[in-house]
Amino acid sequence: SWGMEMYEIDFLGNMYVAMETMYTSLTGWDKFLAGMAKAAEKLGVTMQICSALASDCLTALSLPAITNVRASRDFACWNNYVVGPGALMPWAVGLAPSKDVFWTTGNQPHPQDYGCPHWHNHNNTNAELQTVLAIFSTGPVGPGDAVGYTNYTRVKRTCRSDGILLQPDVPMLNIDTWFFPEDKAPRGFSSCLTH
Repeated sequence: SWGMEMYEIDFLGNMYVAMETMYTSLTGWDKFLAGMAKAAEKLGVTMQICSALASDCLTALSLPAITNVRASRDFACWNNYVVGPGALMPWAVGLAPSKDVFWTTGNQPHPQDYGCPHWHNHNNTNAELQTVLAIFSTGPVGPGDAVGYTNYTRVKRTCRSDGILLQPDVPMLNIDTWFFPEDKAPRGFSSCLTH
C-alpha cells in the first residue's frame, strides 16, 4: 500500500564480517540472502544489494528478486563517482549495477544538522556529473535531494516522458588498462566506456 517497488539491503560486506555465524557456516550467508529475497518476492518487490561481495552476485543468480547491485560507494564518500570497477561483476552475471543516490543541486541542508554525523559538506556536488553517472550505470536512478531542492529539469533529462530511463545497453565499465596499468599510476580517476 506504500507503493514501494524495490528494497535495498545496505552494507552487505559489513554485515558479513560483523556476524561470525555468517562466515563460519557454509550455508548461513546464502540462507540469509535467500530469506531476504524470498520475503521481497512474496511482497512483490525487487531487491538491490549494496556493498556486495562477488559471492553475493553469484548467489543472486538463483534469487530472481535481486535485480541490481549498487556499484558505487555511498554518496557521503568523497569518491562516490567511481562506478566502473564495481559495475563489472554485477553486469557480468546479469544484474544491473547502480550508482548511489545523489543530489541534483548543491547547497542543500546539511544531514549532520538532522542527526547524521557521517555526511560531509556537499555544497559542491557536481550534480551534472552525478546525474550522468547514475544513467550510465544502467541501474535505478535515485535523486536524493532534500524537499524543495530537486532540479526537475535535470531529473527529466534522465528519462522519456513515460518514465523509461534513457540508458545505454552496457553499463559504464572501466577499460582494461585501468585494471592493468603499465605505468602503475595511481587509480584516482576512472577511464570508462559504454555503448
